Amino acid sequence: MRKVLGIIAINLVFVFSLFAKGPQIQFEKKLIDVGKVPIHTKVKAEFKFKNVGDEKLIIYMVKPG
Repeated sequence: MRKVLGIIAINLVFVFSLFAKGPQIQFEKKLIDVGKVPIHTKVKAEFKFKNVGDEKLIIYMVKPG
């Protein structure tokens, strides 16, 4: 029963997100594989994205992670 309710909840969230208004960010790629990187080596990566929502997308802060 819990699995069924969980599946229903996930589906509802997905359906509601389809009709959501406002800014929505869409990334070209969500993951960039840079291979093995030695310690203390800087790596640059570029994430391309666009706003697919119907309002202005404002990015206040970006944190590497």
